[in-house]
Amino acid sequence: MPDLLAPVLGFVVLMSAAACTSVNEQAAGSRQTAIQGTPSTGPQVPDASSLPFDSFFTRRWNTGNDGTTYEPCLAIRGSALEALGISAGTVSDAAGSDGQTARGCYWEYHPTDEGLWAVSQTVGNSDNLVDYKDKYQDRYWLDDIRIDGRVVGISQSKHLIECLTYVQSGRAGVTTTVIHHRSPRTSITEVCDRAIAFTEATITKMPR
Repeated sequence: MPDLLAPVLGFVVLMSAAACTSVNEQAAGSRQTAIQGTPSTGPQVPDASSLPFDSFFTRRWNTGNDGTTYEPCLAIRGSALEALGISAGTVSDAAGSDGQTARGCYWEYHPTDEGLWAVSQTVGNSDNLVDYKDKYQDRYWLDDIRIDGRVVGISQSKHLIECLTYVQSGRAGVTTTVIHHRSPRTSITEVCDRAIAFTEATITKMPR
């Protein structure tokens, strides 16, 4: 989470107020830039307050993920998440550092007695599903399916209880990943069912 800017202390009340105003304006400007990007970083999110979290990453939108205008963090929110068993309040930025390829969000499902569940949906530039499969051929790929008339790739991890889907959007791939943690172990089929359900709930928002 980004650090909160502390008030700047001055020697007199007027200087202190002016300093605080300056810092706040800089913070707002940084947030606007981080969310909107610049002409050199591709597509922009028009509303600086639209993301469901504060981001001060100045390169969250970058040349590694500018192949589509789709923003996973805005595609599904509130009651639509809750309908899938996901706690809307757990949303966080999928990116762990500034400038990384993955642009999207991470959520946790409501706790159950069947272990812990989480889902992420991210965007990264990719030419097509065939190339993506070739790049990640160490995964186990199931037969493709169609949702809303579009081809959706599905793959499972060979080491984790985890399943992802891939949808092409412009020059980028949108990947939805569901993972199950802790005991008791669940079936990989259920994990993939959740990944597919999340994909179904968002695919119509993804530009073709």
